[in-house]
Amino acid sequence: MITKNGLIIGVTELEDKGRYLRVLTADGVHEVYVRGAKKITSKNNAGTEIFCFSKLCATPGKNGLVLDSSEPARQFYNLRFDIKKLALANYFAEVIIHNGIGIDSDEKKGETLNLFLLCLHYLDAGNRETALIKSVFELRYACEIGFMPRLIGCDVCHKYDEGLTFILQSGKLLCAEHLRENKGYPLSPAVLHAIRFVCLSELKKICDFKLSNEAERELAVISENYLTCHTEKHLKSLSYYNRLS
Repeated sequence: MITKNGLIIGVTELEDKGRYLRVLTADGVHEVYVRGAKKITSKNNAGTEIFCFSKLCATPGKNGLVLDSSEPARQFYNLRFDIKKLALANYFAEVIIHNGIGIDSDEKKGETLNLFLLCLHYLDAGNRETALIKSVFELRYACEIGFMPRLIGCDVCHKYDEGLTFILQSGKLLCAEHLRENKGYPLSPAVLHAIRFVCLSELKKICDFKLSNEAERELAVISENYLTCHTEKHLKSLSYYNRLS
């Protein structure tokens, strides 16, 4: 028997009243079959709903893991009352399903799971702007899968603060003198600081900042395009979320 703490990031309801799950754990995304999850008497209904963080006990079967028992630890109940927040959580899930959890090392183990849980916490609590949570996820997740931007300063002269442009393809900063033919996003000081904060801070602190509405919109464009550029995928869930925004 295998026991893991995992976040349910994908649910497919089956005709036999069972459920097929995608579960994000500290070591990756696992596929799990749940017998009879939709039955009224099922002990595994609550613990296998979408975006429930649960302790799962499963047995290897012929076609993958088969769930024996589940114990919900956190259900993020308020998401189901806000279609925009639910759409954003689905976008996060699809990003991870398509791109994985990134660098697998003892130091980084569980970072993608903890990032998702942190973002769900703030979505559920409602004490951070939804657009800001989206930007935080996109930038930090890009770092987790190997696309950490080069944020010290201009990549040529190391100018640190003002007049810098962010180049999507390389993740570099360039000052006006060294920009030349490169095309990118000119950064206001507030957005430059926000990008550095999200990418370089301790994970539990990465939502602990505020931006003006204008700076928040600037960050949203950069973060979405940066992740899309490097994963080379524009997902249906992102298009749906943007239609709601």
